[in-house]
Amino acid sequence: MPARANRKWSREETVIAFEVFQKHGLASKTSPEVLALSTTLRDLAEARGEEITANFRNPAGCAMKLGHFLYVTTDGKQGLSGHGAMDREVVDRFRHDALGLELASSDAKGRQASVAARAPG
Repeated sequence: MPARANRKWSREETVIAFEVFQKHGLASKTSPEVLALSTTLRDLAEARGEEITANFRNPAGCAMKLGHFLYVTTDGKQGLSGHGAMDREVVDRFRHDALGLELASSDAKGRQASVAARAPG
């Protein structure tokens, strides 16, 4: 049986990941920043009651997301193609607004944690 595909990245997840990219740039799947991002996203999803697979927001996928941001921010000169519209939207909104990005990321983490706290379980 083929592995189930992960759902698309939410805006909140994309904002959280872009904050990591803005602070640390492109990072490998073994970097502490990417490992922490993966853990954060997986924990938030699990707390919301999502069934997650081993590949859900794993370090390799999180590192790829940073590669998509690099592609968007360098106009395709570096990074990984295959980014989504949400990636470009978040980059366009927060690329030159570090404080706004920090607030949006913090809000996204808080909103997701709040939803998780209300989830039955």
